[in-house]
Amino acid sequence: MATTSNQVKINIDNEEVILTGNALDAFEADRAEELARQLAAEKAVLEAIKAKEAARNSAIAKLETLGLTADEVTSLLA
Repeated sequence: MATTSNQVKINIDNEEVILTGNALDAFEADRAEELARQLAAEKAVLEAIKAKEAARNSAIAKLETLGLTADEVTSLLA
């Protein structure tokens, strides 16, 4: 049966080290910063996707007011 532990262990030069004190605090802060960076990057990608979708929908709406379909515009540009 597996057991759980609150210890943070890392390997340095094939030697297992249990982090404590300032080293543990620094490690946890680094992990938190990295997680924040990853979440910010994911959010930026999602926002870019939403912006592109909004621009596409706006363009389609403008074409429809002109009486053109997206397929007609595509064939005109080809």
